[in-house]
Amino acid sequence: MTTIKAKSIKSLVELTLSATSNEQIKFSMGNVAEKVAEIVKEITGLNVDGYECILDNFAIKHTILQHGNATKEEKRGQVAVTLDYFEKIPVVIKNPDRITDGGTTKIGRRVIVYEKQVNGVIMYVEEIGTKQKELAMLTMYLKKAH
Repeated sequence: MTTIKAKSIKSLVELTLSATSNEQIKFSMGNVAEKVAEIVKEITGLNVDGYECILDNFAIKHTILQHGNATKEEKRGQVAVTLDYFEKIPVVIKNPDRITDGGTTKIGRRVIVYEKQVNGVIMYVEEIGTKQKELAMLTMYLKKAH
């Protein structure tokens, strides 16, 4: 599978919305922050120091389809993810209010969940790819502010 690199989060979202093929489109947000790597090691036992933080079109599409509908999210007690929330992801992963263990994916990869208070609470979910040395977005959703 060919991988295309996006120049920005905004361009990744635009490419995702206009894509007609199933090619992977990635955007790198740089390496994991040192304090985040320390917390991830504490809660998972995995050393992710130096891992690259990745967004791709598949996670963006999943998030829009599963968490972008205001009516569906209201029924869940959540707020719909709008396109501008994707640009907040670097702030969430570099300076989260909280990081928790999200268990494992169906294929056995460890999952971590970041929480950040921004007009409610952004819940950003990543999987740890030890082979690729990547922390890759799975989904994002928004809890209402209390």
